[in-house]
Amino acid sequence: MSGKKGAIRGVSYRVYRILIPLVCALLIAGTCFVVGAIIAGLHETRRTIDSETNRYISELSQSVGHALEQRLDRSLRILESVSHSCDQESVPAMADSEGEKGKEELQDQAELQKRAELLQFQFFAYVFPDGTAICSDGVSRNFSGEKGVMKALAGESVIDVKTKRRKSASSRKNLPLFAVPIRSGEKDGKIIGALAAPASQQWADPFLQEYYYSGDVFFNVIKSDGTKVFMTENAYVSQFNRREGFEDSNNLFDTLRWNAEILGKTTIEEIEEITAAGGNSSIRFRYPQDGVVRTAHLTRVGDTDLCVWMVAANETITGGFAPLLHKAFFLGGVIILGFASLILVLLFFYRRNTRMLLTDPITGGYSPYRFDQEAERLIRSGAEGDYLFISVNIINFKVFNDSYGYDNSNRILKHVHDTIRRHMEDGERLTRFSADDFNVLSRAIPKEMLLQQMEFIVKEINEFNESLSEKQWLMFHVGVYRITDTDLPIVYIRDRANLARKKAKGDRKHMLYSCSFYEDGERLRLREENVLRNKMQEALKNQDFKLYLQPKVDISSGKVCGAEALVRWQDKDMGLISPDRFIPLFERTGFIRKLDLYMFEQVCILVKKCLDDGLTLLRISVNLSRVHLEDPEFLPPFVEVQKKHDASPEFLELELTETVFQEYQGKIQEAIICPI
Repeated sequence: MSGKKGAIRGVSYRVYRILIPLVCALLIAGTCFVVGAIIAGLHETRRTIDSETNRYISELSQSVGHALEQRLDRSLRILESVSHSCDQESVPAMADSEGEKGKEELQDQAELQKRAELLQFQFFAYVFPDGTAICSDGVSRNFSGEKGVMKALAGESVIDVKTKRRKSASSRKNLPLFAVPIRSGEKDGKIIGALAAPASQQWADPFLQEYYYSGDVFFNVIKSDGTKVFMTENAYVSQFNRREGFEDSNNLFDTLRWNAEILGKTTIEEIEEITAAGGNSSIRFRYPQDGVVRTAHLTRVGDTDLCVWMVAANETITGGFAPLLHKAFFLGGVIILGFASLILVLLFFYRRNTRMLLTDPITGGYSPYRFDQEAERLIRSGAEGDYLFISVNIINFKVFNDSYGYDNSNRILKHVHDTIRRHMEDGERLTRFSADDFNVLSRAIPKEMLLQQMEFIVKEINEFNESLSEKQWLMFHVGVYRITDTDLPIVYIRDRANLARKKAKGDRKHMLYSCSFYEDGERLRLREENVLRNKMQEALKNQDFKLYLQPKVDISSGKVCGAEALVRWQDKDMGLISPDRFIPLFERTGFIRKLDLYMFEQVCILVKKCLDDGLTLLRISVNLSRVHLEDPEFLPPFVEVQKKHDASPEFLELELTETVFQEYQGKIQEAIICPI
């Protein structure tokens, strides 16, 4: 494609395209993996701690809730049992305590009160249908305003908690009231009243005095709307009940809303909704006053309107593991910061190298890599024949390098690039592919129009000569390939344009440029040349190159005066191959030197044999390629072959064409006078 320079440039291109991005990608991937592993590990540790804390609090809350549910149910069942022994005739005339009968009634009343206290009730109250009641403690009460008691008079067994705001922050107990209907002993079971009994302080003490981890884990009992029923003696939240400018809050949700910082996704509003719907939920929060993270779990108590609010400080459950986790987070942050700095450095160098990869440092235009990427994209998106791939080479640009120096030569290259770019349209691409080679992806236009445009561009490029007394013309070889196969890799497309460009070297129609268009025959020839290149060494070894003699006739006498040695390639697969199919290839590769020497040796063998057989012999000439003349000492190997076979020199002749003789006259003289 571009000879030796192109190969060197290709290695550099592959280094930048593959090695550098690969190394950067591996380092970044490794960094991301380590950082990700640290973050994932810390996150998983934090998540595990939170999960275990939540699980523990949830189980503890459910356990307390279950115990409270059983205690409430047992107290209700006890009250129902007591109600079975009550009817209208057995209700004591507690209001009448005069006379002997009154004394007996007072004694029965005292026994009933002792029984109530033994069963952990404050008193028993016989409630009449109008809400008035006779109580075992001797106090007359009216329960007409109590919804729970009214439900009992309607036939339900009820556990009710009447809550009201307390004047003292230390009075945090709203104990449950139990009420069951009293039915007559008749068959119809008519409701004749209700038996009500509020729980005593002794009933609540086992819960109020219950705490865990030295009081760092505690619970409250609340109603579903957040109203506090009773709180344990170690309830930490009590000290945050007051909001500045407001009275003490009797609602747990308001206390949290005013004082706590909610952590995680669950909000207080969501907790309220879940609780109102009868569900269980958890929440993490922190009080700014102490900064301790706490986890709370809300558990509904059976079918009642009560909930257990279990609270624990996370550090208490994790046994002080949180400080270690904080240190791990800090260390992880330092490592992440270090890796982030490394990534930034890598990205800086990668971006700089990318700019170098995408931009030609001499022309400021597209680099070959960027050109190939965008050209391939445009070709793939277009139809067959939409684009032309043009390969441009500046003829003998080495002369400019030698004459004007590196910097001035680079300015000339940029001048050529910019001039071509000014004549391009949107959707066309240009790059300096190698030292003095340019590639252009152009929209397809008619051949005549392309040649006119090319002539105009070349003329504009050489306008600088108008101010020079000694002209320095820039001349170009141009090859054009109309892209008819859009699936063809860009490297093959470039090869076809280069083939056309090399063919253009023989075009002398224009002074400043020569142009040739690629034809499919060039591709077939290239394919055949590749096959011949792979076969030529083995063919020489197997003596597949055959000697043929063509007689030379003296025009004046009409007699044969000599012979010319001709070569034919007899291949077992391809048959007889004529010289015009392989000689140009051998001259380009230099293999012609070996073939010419081989043919000369075959002639020497033939001359020696004819002389030994006593045959009459004429002079035989062997054609030499101009390639030999590049080496002034090309004759000694031929002399050695002649001496090796003892072939008489008078019958041997090396022949050069007149054109070669004129072109290489000086080198021929050097070769002749060179000592052998």
